[in-house]
Amino acid sequence: MTPEHDFAMESARLDERLQECAALRAAGPHPRRPEVPADVSAADWARAHELFQTLLATAADGTGAAAACIGALADLCVYVRNAVALGRSNQDGASAAGVVGDVAATVRLAGGPAGAAPCLAAAGQALSNAVTQNQPLQLALLESELGCCAAAEDTAYGCLLSAESGAARTAGLVLLVNSVRAHGALCRTLCAAGAGRALARRVGELFGESVDDAAEDKELLFAVLSELASHGQLGVLLAEAAPLGAPGLLDALAVHCREHDDPARHAQLADAELLRVLARALAATRAVLERLRADESTTDPDDIIAARRCARSALAALVLLTADMEPALSARLCDCGVVREAVQLLGLLSAYLPRAEKIGAGGAGTGGSDGSSESPVPRMFMFKRELIQIIGHAAHRNPAAQDLVRELGGLALVLDHTRVDDNHPYIREYAVVALRGLLDGN
Repeated sequence: MTPEHDFAMESARLDERLQECAALRAAGPHPRRPEVPADVSAADWARAHELFQTLLATAADGTGAAAACIGALADLCVYVRNAVALGRSNQDGASAAGVVGDVAATVRLAGGPAGAAPCLAAAGQALSNAVTQNQPLQLALLESELGCCAAAEDTAYGCLLSAESGAARTAGLVLLVNSVRAHGALCRTLCAAGAGRALARRVGELFGESVDDAAEDKELLFAVLSELASHGQLGVLLAEAAPLGAPGLLDALAVHCREHDDPARHAQLADAELLRVLARALAATRAVLERLRADESTTDPDDIIAARRCARSALAALVLLTADMEPALSARLCDCGVVREAVQLLGLLSAYLPRAEKIGAGGAGTGGSDGSSESPVPRMFMFKRELIQIIGHAAHRNPAAQDLVRELGGLALVLDHTRVDDNHPYIREYAVVALRGLLDGN
């Protein structure tokens, strides 16, 4: 057989496969449509797997047929998306035949240099449908992706999250949300691997970068992070980041604490690892302010902005975590350095920003990174309110915390804020309450 004859036969076979995929694409998601039965046979899933393997191999070769194969893969993914949406039987059948793995491979292929947006979106939707409400398949997919990909961006999840196509990004987020929801084992598996933690931190970055609180993508991003927080994984993620390097994760923590206002859940969430991370954020904020006081010209304005943002979220979370807290959590606040850092930061802010009328656009600090003259430092003035609240919460009916605050000079700081004039808006009332907590029973 001549090479030319060989090539003609292979091209004919490929054309047949392309036509078959196009025919499959017409299949609809409704069980009354004969093209997609409610229970796809094992033979049909095996045939789909064979088609995937042929198309993936040809597309990866980068030959002239690659573009046609990408289109056929999109057709095949539409069929899979519709079929697995009909129920668990089809999900399990697709997985047993290797089709779920084929779809994940299609995502990775379509998300690469040879990618095409329609194929990536269809593959992402198919992958999401293939494991929705099927925890064993969700866990198996995650373990497979983390096992075969060394970097987060190489996983099917990472390809979808970094896609330019909005439909593909949404499919990736829906896949993640459905996977982590009420699935503690998967949350722990995700954060046990380096690539998984990098993927979760990327979700945090995207959440922090999103400015539209009403956007669907931001709601999905928060849903992922909130589930990770509920299963005790945010501390793991934050511990690996720089103290002021994960504002999105801290933002999500603050929102999670606000939306889950329950002392028992807060005590479970605020483990020693998370509290040490929050104490570290306060210490890093204090270090930036101390450098700024010593020599304003050598302090990077971006460091000031990062310190303000991270401190804002860390303090908001701590105020909520410490309100009506259980005794075990109260003791952890002292052991993990939160009380010490809160008192020291309050002392620095009180010395640096003593009166509201002395600060303004031309006050202490440098301009923002956008070149504006307004400084983010004066806006840290109101952090004194949150710090006083945290100190008062920690000291309430806790003699050890009361003694520690007094030793650090915190009692005098709080007392000073009970005597100030109207130039301390909304701070005096909190100082009075905190003073009661510091003196109660001691």
